[in-house]
Amino acid sequence: MKLSNKIKKSFSLKDNNLLKIDSIAKFFIEIKDLEDLKNIQNFTSTKKINFCTLGEGSNVVLPNLLNKVVIKISFNEISIEDNLITVGAGKNWDDFVLWSLDNGYSGLENLSGIPGSIGAAPIQNIGAYGSEVSDFIEEVICFDMESNNLVSFTNEDCNFSYRQSIFQDNDSLIVVKVIFKLTKDFHPNLEYEDLNSLKVEEISPFIIRKHILKIRRAKISDPNEHPNVGSFFKNPIISLDELAKIKQTLPSIKFYSYIDNKVKISAAFLIESLNLKGFVLNNARVSEKHSLVLENKSKKSEDILDLASHIQSSVFDNYNINLEIEPQIF
Repeated sequence: MKLSNKIKKSFSLKDNNLLKIDSIAKFFIEIKDLEDLKNIQNFTSTKKINFCTLGEGSNVVLPNLLNKVVIKISFNEISIEDNLITVGAGKNWDDFVLWSLDNGYSGLENLSGIPGSIGAAPIQNIGAYGSEVSDFIEEVICFDMESNNLVSFTNEDCNFSYRQSIFQDNDSLIVVKVIFKLTKDFHPNLEYEDLNSLKVEEISPFIIRKHILKIRRAKISDPNEHPNVGSFFKNPIISLDELAKIKQTLPSIKFYSYIDNKVKISAAFLIESLNLKGFVLNNARVSEKHSLVLENKSKKSEDILDLASHIQSSVFDNYNINLEIEPQIF
């Protein structure tokens, strides 16, 4: 089939983002082979239009009109060579986590239940319950829309940090495959406080997964019932001096050691201290389950962003701390 026949015009993305925003893309294409990816580069150049990639829409806030070519990568294959596992960017993240456990590999169990695709995982360096995906990535293979070629990045090349990677600053790169380095030797990660009650001698990767899925259900609203993208804000990283000032007002503030004499403090604690849990603004609200989760009832992105802005202003006015938004704002 010709590429032109695969490109859809004025395509609704409502079912392609967890906030259920009624966004219309000027062009949309689902990429299933590398040749189409090379051809779409020619299409964007000829049309003089920008592009963006969209996985499962689990970490984005879309506008009502998206004047771009939206590219959805649908490579889903998995291949194994010793303890290196190559996964297509279109594979569902949690499906892969379960696949890895079913095949005797451990390490990803703490990252169970995170929505989204494999391709999105390294971009944001997804993390949860004491673990980050960068701990397990060997290599990321991308298609460079500028050179029209495949390029490879080692773990070190990716410049991973808390919810950050090199891919967020390079719009020409499209993740097509991720190579994971996993092990069949089980070393449980019980650093997260909600996992402390588990006894090492009685657990397995599947037990940790089951426990984490239970925690997520208790804390995060079902996006099918209450559209949301999980945590909307990053936990602020501040200096020890800043922590000392905050503790004068909030002596019980939750914090965790980070690096270079800095600490990571709980954004949820800050929001709840201002009685914003359950707060409603227009057609969006702060979840009653978890204050980092913003639930959307609007077809427009403005409502959820107005609520986020209100929270940011409240936290800054009271604590002089900037809350950084976690999802990508288009």
